[in-house]
Amino acid sequence: MVELGKSDKGGRFRGVTYDLTRGNTLGRDWLIQTPNMWNRPAASLAALPLHCTGCDADFRLPFCRKNAECTGAGIHCGTLDAFAARPDLAGKKLCLGQSDRVIDRWYKLIAQAVSAVDITLLAPAPDTRFLAALRSGMTMLARSGRPVVVRVLIGQYPTEGVDATAMLEELVRDARSVQGSRLTVYTAAMRSCSATPGCRSFSWNHSKILAVDGQKALVGGHNLRSSDYLDADLFTTFR
Repeated sequence: MVELGKSDKGGRFRGVTYDLTRGNTLGRDWLIQTPNMWNRPAASLAALPLHCTGCDADFRLPFCRKNAECTGAGIHCGTLDAFAARPDLAGKKLCLGQSDRVIDRWYKLIAQAVSAVDITLLAPAPDTRFLAALRSGMTMLARSGRPVVVRVLIGQYPTEGVDATAMLEELVRDARSVQGSRLTVYTAAMRSCSATPGCRSFSWNHSKILAVDGQKALVGGHNLRSSDYLDADLFTTFR
């Protein structure tokens, strides 16, 4: 707060763009590890590829009815909370890898919002399974009828670019058809300037934050890139 105050001498932006909260607590499951592999060999990690034939188009996971239908040690047949927004997945199960349940951490926080959801990320935009979880959250908010405002900001580093309009369309793809929805969603991608000779402050957002209603937050270094956290090809590289 002392350092922030040096650039806000009149305190005009305290409580607007920054503030200090007290009484914060951490839940018992506050630490998210993807994958959770402490004291285990990398070869034991169970993951499913993002590209597979006959898989669900959004979550990129194979359909199943029992564990025996899921190929690979540690792969099991189950459901995720994020499936709830998809009527076509009602009563169905998908094969899940060791880390796939992590997307529910983002989905459940978003889906329970009462008034506001703020998400900050670093480029590139969320993809496949993480994107499906965010989309499901938006859909459930639309169905709730609650007047929720969602704001998503992605920092663009050179030479990475993000199509904010395309991302908006992906997030509200299913929510658009919900009658009586009071959901408002904004998306933006930014950096301070484009590395031209006149650029004196070249910066971009690097934070990864999901804040809900000013009451709950998921904060850390976790990007929402399925290809970096959930793809079997990535883990094969480290075996």
